[in-house]
Amino acid sequence: MTIGVSLLTCLLFVQSGDPKAIVLFLWTKLITNGVALLFLHLFDRDKLYFFYNLGYSARRLSVLSFVFDLLLWSLLLSLTLIIHENS
Repeated sequence: MTIGVSLLTCLLFVQSGDPKAIVLFLWTKLITNGVALLFLHLFDRDKLYFFYNLGYSARRLSVLSFVFDLLLWSLLLSLTLIIHENS
């Protein structure tokens, strides 16, 4: 779900052409990440036993996935911006 949102925000950023739109896309990304983590916590918490056995808590998994997804999104957005400026 969050990869789809990342790709969609990059596409919309290119189509908008407005650098100020990045704030809207950042909030969209933050909200969808929060909703995805909430659904994971509410409905799929019992599927994380593998990570619990490795010593990871649910909070640590949530924070690490949230940070990793935002870093991946910022990298993708930066590459999109570089490619769009060079074309």
